[in-house]
Amino acid sequence: VLFVAGTVTDKCIRMPALVNSLSLGQGKERTRQHIVEYIRNSMSGIYVFDTRIRSAAALKFVYVWGLAALLASIAPFSH
Repeated sequence: VLFVAGTVTDKCIRMPALVNSLSLGQGKERTRQHIVEYIRNSMSGIYVFDTRIRSAAALKFVYVWGLAALLASIAPFSH
């Protein structure tokens, strides 16, 4: 679930570049720029407890919990 949320947020982050590459016609550059600024300033994405979830953060979360699980499983055998 975290990876999907991170992927959605990453796509939202790249959306202004996509919109900026569109050709809306002659004399519409200013309108396109306003749309790009609106998307960028809206900070769209998926948030959990006011924290933007990105795929890199989700991967770090899984790594940390995996390491904690590994250490917890090794601890009984160390004595």
